[in-house]
Order: sequence, then structure tokens, then C-alpha cells
Amino acid sequence: MTPSDISSVLIIEDEPLIAQRLGRMCEEILPPGCQIEFATDTVAALGWLDTHTADVIFLDLNLKGEDGFDLIRHLSSYAAQTIVVSANTDRAIEAFEFGVVDFVPKPFSKQRLSTAIDRLALTLPPGQTALKYVSFRVAGKVRTYRVEDILSISADDKYSQITMVDGETLFHDKALGAFEQRLPDRFMRVHKSHIVNLDRIAAFRSAPGSRYLIDLDGGSSVPVSRLQAPVLRKIIA
Repeated sequence: MTPSDISSVLIIEDEPLIAQRLGRMCEEILPPGCQIEFATDTVAALGWLDTHTADVIFLDLNLKGEDGFDLIRHLSSYAAQTIVVSANTDRAIEAFEFGVVDFVPKPFSKQRLSTAIDRLALTLPPGQTALKYVSFRVAGKVRTYRVEDILSISADDKYSQITMVDGETLFHDKALGAFEQRLPDRFMRVHKSHIVNLDRIAAFRSAPGSRYLIDLDGGSSVPVSRLQAPVLRKIIA
């Protein structure tokens, strides 16, 4: 996602002056006509997200005394990418473990905010903590799993189908490319429609029709593109 792709933003901030400043900077950085909405607490934010879609969420971690990490866990189950804007810099690593794109310390400048928005288009920068947890909305509740327990991720239109090592299959609002940007290096996109956990590969083999397949723990198989086949062969050799 590049800045020009952003059409809707949700700012979750309980201090009016900071919220207004964030909104003004977003108007200056993002494309004309980008919708900018505001919420001051968890209930308002989740209520808005129940009926609307945001491309990017800017989140403060201290909302009227609430722990913003409960909200981060919820937000990670949506399609939107999250950028934290907070003075609680001691919790940056925890935030990155839930897949936030950047952690912007307060006070912030327009240039720093612009840098955070530019990072939406980048893969995981060197040294940044990779995604460690992923959350799903299931039957009205949020369930959180460890990324290491993911077997594979497959594209399903603009969504993702995630298969866990125990065989459970769950659907996530985020697209495959968004996961690819934040996952640790033990995950690999082996095909335009598939990401696999390299630690869960049981076999790599050729198939009829000049095709390649990966057999995963548990018995499922995933196709491998011709481009990625030689790369994968070297990795698992």
C-alpha cells in the first residue's frame, strides 16, 4: 500500500488537540478526498469499524486510562494497517509483535508521520520485530494465535485463509501481501497465492505437468511457482 492508495483513515486519540494535529497532517500528506474519521475510545473505534472500512489506523496507546494493547489485539484482526502514535515508547516491541507498521513517538513532526505512512509499502525493515501474534474475529469474539503455529496462508479473493498446525482453518480480513510484509523470515511466499511456514515442510517434490509441490505437516500440499522452486530448494537443502 502506498500513500496514494489510502482513501480512509481512522484516528484513535483521546486528546483533541493531538487528534486535530494528526488529522491536519494526514490531510496534507494523503491524497485529496481521503476520508478521515476520529474516535476517542475503544468502544467508539470498534463501533465505527463494525460498519466502515479503514485503510490505515493511527492509534494512541493510552485512551482515557485504557490499555491500548487490548485494542491493538482487536485491530490486528481487521484489514487495516495500524500505526501507533504514542509516548509509551517502552512498549514499541510489543506493538510490532502484533503487526503494527510503525511506532511514532510523541511529540511527532509531519516528516516523521510521513515516514511512517511511506513504510506501509515496505517489507519488514532490518532489525524491526516481526509479527508474533495474529488475531481473528470468530463468532463475535477475538481469538489470538502465535504466528509460529501457522502452517500456511492462502489468498482468498482480497482476504486470507490461514491454516494452523492443528488443522484449524480461519479467515482473516488482511490480504496475503499484508502478511508477507510483516511475517518473520521462516515464512516464504512460494506462489502468488500461498505463503508457507518453512519449519513445517515435510517434502518438496516435482509433480506431473512440470509443476512443483510442497507437502506440509499434516498431509496438505501447496503449489510452488517455477520462479520460487530453485530458491526454495536451496533453502531446505
